Amino acid sequence: MGTVMRRFSPERLSVFGKLAVLLVFSTAVVGFTLTLLGGRLTVEIVKQNLTDFAQSASADLAERSGRAIRFSDEAELSRLTAQFKSVAGDRAKKVAILSADGALKYGSNGGGIIDPSVLDVARNADRVTDQQLTPLTFLKVTPVLMGENATRVGTIAILWSAEALVADVRQQLWKQSAIAVGVFLLTLLAAGFLIKRTITKPLGVIGGHLGTIVEGDYDRDVAYVARRDELGTFARAIETLQERLKESRAIQRNREREQEEQQIVVSSLRDGLNALAERDLAQTIEREFAEDYEVLRHNFNKGLHELRDNMSVVMTTTSTVRGGAEEISAASDA
Repeated sequence: MGTVMRRFSPERLSVFGKLAVLLVFSTAVVGFTLTLLGGRLTVEIVKQNLTDFAQSASADLAERSGRAIRFSDEAELSRLTAQFKSVAGDRAKKVAILSADGALKYGSNGGGIIDPSVLDVARNADRVTDQQLTPLTFLKVTPVLMGENATRVGTIAILWSAEALVADVRQQLWKQSAIAVGVFLLTLLAAGFLIKRTITKPLGVIGGHLGTIVEGDYDRDVAYVARRDELGTFARAIETLQERLKESRAIQRNREREQEEQQIVVSSLRDGLNALAERDLAQTIEREFAEDYEVLRHNFNKGLHELRDNMSVVMTTTSTVRGGAEEISAASDA
């Protein structure tokens, strides 16, 4: 477990990997929050729609069932209620139809399942009444009126429930959220692949090239210099840096070579002058100098040859003078 945690530790993630994790976490939090708020808002909308539907459906049933209640036509009441249930569906859980004297004329699902206290509310209702039983269920009591004087001939009590609607809406909402999350994750994976291919990989290549520059290799071509984005700008800047470093190294090498050539010239001249100081006129400089200093060697050797020739002439002249002097001296003695 520790090995797995170290393998997936944040320190091992790239910058873009950390951004991706942060984006996923932020999106998950925002998505969950929006889903929760959207679910609550959807529930309120469903409840409001059910309230509006219950108002119109209850009024319609009351209008059509007045005659059947008045004449105790249970078959007609059953037919009208069946039509009503086919339209209302699971939203209308129970229906109770009472006569003006409070007698139960019709009750779906057994009728008596409706709480007696609720039926007491229906018996005494002279106007449309809503009674909230739970957050998702309510009782709507609608008087059945007939004639010009709007005489109450009965009452219809319907137990309405939004539980099935809310469950269906929530299921659809979570399904859509799951699809949205899936699409987001696929998009994120595609974006991650694209980022890795277009950004992370080029950055790795450029970073590796910087490593070769640090090691003193200035001869490799810099990749991605042709790109017109920020990475291309970065690559061209590295290429410029590499060229300048290459020029600096060439200048340094030329300077070192010149210093070495100067050292050779100075050493050779020093040895030649030392030999000349010791009256050695035969030691010329045989080692060739660099082109810029070759004239020094040539002039030194030329001067040495001329000096040696002059010394030879002087020595010959001196020997001749000495010989003549000795002959003169010998003749004088004779």
